[in-house]
Amino acid sequence: MVIDDIKNGIDANPNLTEEVKSDMLWLIALLHKYYPEMSLDVLKERIKTVNVEVVGKFISNEAVFYNENTNVLQINKTELEKANDLKHILMVAILYMIPKQQSENNIMDGFKKGFAELVANSLVGSETYES
Repeated sequence: MVIDDIKNGIDANPNLTEEVKSDMLWLIALLHKYYPEMSLDVLKERIKTVNVEVVGKFISNEAVFYNENTNVLQINKTELEKANDLKHILMVAILYMIPKQQSENNIMDGFKKGFAELVANSLVGSETYES
């Protein structure tokens, strides 16, 4: 089963803390439950070696950014604290890891961001934008 393969990959990844591993697995299982037709094959491979890097506001102005060339999730702590919705942001990060390849000239980046936000909101909500 794909979730078992992903769990094995997460467990074998020395770059992730136990808390992050647990949270990622829970969110991926939720994603798979509601979107079972979504292929997680690329995610299954990337999750084995993904690294998390904390960056400053001059590196990225987004709370989370996934660099598929280096397989690194960049986390901007300042923006993360502003957002105050870790579950939503981690789900978006996971969704960024699913596409097979980066679009040429970043043509589809806006679409991918919008899609990730839409799916994350449908699965875990967004406390950031609630009043």
